[in-house]
Amino acid sequence: PASIFVASFVGGANFIEGNVAKIEDSGSFIEIRGGFQIRVSESRQTVGEKVVVAVRLEDVSVGSVETAGSNNLSGRIESATFIGGSMEYGIRLENDVILTSKILLSDAFRAYKTGESVVVSFLPERCFVFPYPEIGLLQEIEAI
Repeated sequence: PASIFVASFVGGANFIEGNVAKIEDSGSFIEIRGGFQIRVSESRQTVGEKVVVAVRLEDVSVGSVETAGSNNLSGRIESATFIGGSMEYGIRLENDVILTSKILLSDAFRAYKTGESVVVSFLPERCFVFPYPEIGLLQEIEAI
């Protein structure tokens, strides 16, 4: 997506605020609320820069164990909603950030219940990094 607004408008996304903590050849580490870090494959930013990381709902998986090569964050299912051929979960992470995951129903689908502990995983290459908007994140998402 070309912007935060486009990422929000086209299919929805999770937006995670943070600061660039470290840059490597293969990407960057973004420090988010609670001192947690997530890895992204982009390295265009500068250390200390405030950014917004966007992750599409479909790119966030929910499971009981960590996924190798992914960002893995622990949390609890806060909401579970059946939407057509998919389930949409709201997960409250340990740092109080709420992420949403949209999982297509299939034979391998495992349903999670409200209050259940889970691991949220998403790949660094599925993260989109944007400079933090001058008008603030909420205003940017609502911009017309």
